[in-house]
Amino acid sequence: MKKILLCDDEQDIREVIEMLIEMELDAEIQHAENGDEGIQKLESEDFDLIVCDMNMPKVSGDEVFEFNKNNKNIPFLLISGDASRDILNLDGFLTVNPKNIVINKPWKGEELITKLRLILD
Repeated sequence: MKKILLCDDEQDIREVIEMLIEMELDAEIQHAENGDEGIQKLESEDFDLIVCDMNMPKVSGDEVFEFNKNNKNIPFLLISGDASRDILNLDGFLTVNPKNIVINKPWKGEELITKLRLILD
């Protein structure tokens, strides 16, 4: 069973993503309501994948990515409202881990599951 860290400040989004994952994949999901909480979980637990929103209060998705890049380098699925702009600001996002992927908002459930399968297989 894979272990996924899901970082998103919107509870409704976390619930939808969790429901999709539970229906389609064999995975355990840990939630983080913001990037700070996500980094704390990364410091204390092992994960197979991080699914992270870009814009969150306290600590944003780019800071979670930087922490991950410098400490764990776990595959990272970034959810962004403006992925083309945001990805340019993330040094090495597409090169530090070949499984890193960006999904634009609004995303479709089928697209999310397809990308998750690509990363976890």
